Amino acid sequence: MRKALLTACAVLALTLSAAAESVSRTQHKSSFEGKTETRRLDLEVTQSHRLVRLSVKFSLTAGELHLKLRDPRGKVRQDVVLSRVSRHELSTGDMEAIPGLWTVEVGLKDATGSYEAALTAVQ
Repeated sequence: MRKALLTACAVLALTLSAAAESVSRTQHKSSFEGKTETRRLDLEVTQSHRLVRLSVKFSLTAGELHLKLRDPRGKVRQDVVLSRVSRHELSTGDMEAIPGLWTVEVGLKDATGSYEAALTAVQ
């Protein structure tokens, strides 16, 4: 009985710990046809965040898509230009969370397709 109680307490502690983890996220989903424009997503990362991650799913049937991720210092962390017809998923993996404003720019040039982008910071 005591072992079962200790196991239940350990499971509860792990559950509460996971629930206490703070996640900040900005995301954008868009479809476009023959568009030429630049869209921007911003995420404020605080001192309490440990990791930042960018995930993008896209489908491009025409034109060009340019994806650029900058950290608060202005350093480009991801810079991708896609100009072939394709369907793809891209993830930066976990990066050190530098506090400040992180920015994702999605540039479209005569582009047709769609994308879903999510920039996430985790404590």
